[in-house]
Amino acid sequence: MNSKLRADAIRPYENSKLRILIATDVFPPKCGGSGWSSYYLACALRERGHHVVIARPRIGAKRDRLTDYDGFIVHEYAHPDLPLKLPILTNYQRNERLYAAFRRFLLDLIKRERIDIVHGQNGLSIPPAVMAAEAAGIASVSTIRDWWALCYFGTLRHGDVACHGCTVRDLARGLLHIAGAKGVLGWPLIPYMRANLRLKRRWLARSSRIIAVSNYAAMRLRPYVPADKVRVVPNIIDFGALSAILQNQDTTQNTWRTQSALTKTQNSYWVFAGKLEPNKGVEMLVPALATAKTTWPTLVLGDGKLRESLALAAEAAGVGLNITPWLPNDEALRQMAKASGLLFPSAWPEPLSRVLLEASALGLPIVAMNTGGTPDIIRDGETSLLATDLSTFAAAIARLEADPALCTRLGVAAREHARANFSKEVVVPQVEGVYAEALAKKP
Repeated sequence: MNSKLRADAIRPYENSKLRILIATDVFPPKCGGSGWSSYYLACALRERGHHVVIARPRIGAKRDRLTDYDGFIVHEYAHPDLPLKLPILTNYQRNERLYAAFRRFLLDLIKRERIDIVHGQNGLSIPPAVMAAEAAGIASVSTIRDWWALCYFGTLRHGDVACHGCTVRDLARGLLHIAGAKGVLGWPLIPYMRANLRLKRRWLARSSRIIAVSNYAAMRLRPYVPADKVRVVPNIIDFGALSAILQNQDTTQNTWRTQSALTKTQNSYWVFAGKLEPNKGVEMLVPALATAKTTWPTLVLGDGKLRESLALAAEAAGVGLNITPWLPNDEALRQMAKASGLLFPSAWPEPLSRVLLEASALGLPIVAMNTGGTPDIIRDGETSLLATDLSTFAAAIARLEADPALCTRLGVAAREHARANFSKEVVVPQVEGVYAEALAKKP
């Protein structure tokens, strides 16, 4: 790996405190892992004395507004959505039209709040954040924690086939995968789709500095942005906040442990946390558990279009599965902490999974597919177990169920590895170092 892409090459920032604008697509309380990563970054920066301002677009909202979450004033820009959800037109409204309008919103905020540096967090926010920073003559940093700039569909996969940079063939195949035979009707729009990607990549490349959350993400970015701008800095785990969450009393009355008769006689169980969608490898979950001849039930925390088929498959295979709808983030963490291990059958190239980071910090042994940035979190056989297909995934499940001592050893090592590499005490100085570089190279 090029030393310019290594996190340990970044010098900590020790100068005066900054006024930082974090532009993000999502923010707590209602968000997924990306929004929580932005939140914990904002908290850690605030703790170190920086002034942090949050801004986000709200698609379909009627008016701008200010909200408050945990002491952060969130400036929300209301952007109209189209009444008819036509895929390409909706994308244009939420990309090109949004970029121009949100840029104006952010530029006004930069001037009013006397911002020193803008830090974009997601696909909708980064292009207008870079545009606004350039217009204001200040530095910008962009964090890549998903694939919006590399793949029009944002997944780097079209069904079971990898995307190779959204060539014409990739896009044609992707449209067929999404819409079946009707996808052919979208082929004339492929030139727009490619132009849309070029626009995203162009503005990303104009960032003063670019943070890739894993070595894999940095590698995938290389063909599209200047390599000397890229730094590898992972997402943050706040161990203090995690401890406080676990110490608080459960807020959900009907938790799985109180509902399920299995737990009256079964102390060990697996947990899966995430969207019930194809890219999360949900379709492999039941076959792997059945192949492993599992004796542990599995708690599924999440929802999605595969929920019903997952439940039916589990019933047919005789696999103990309990699917719990989405829980508030704190409650989901408490439920994960009670589990004996985490199953992570993800089928897409994960940039750097927050679920894996949190499970590691909780000291859970993990069985995970070896995709994307996952090896940055898991050292196979040392902190958890990596698999490459259904057979090796099932074998890892069986191995952990049969060896409690191994579960304990891996869980302890996972937590130590997470604290040494992903704690806020380790990561935030690296982020500040990137800010220092960006300020030195501001437009």
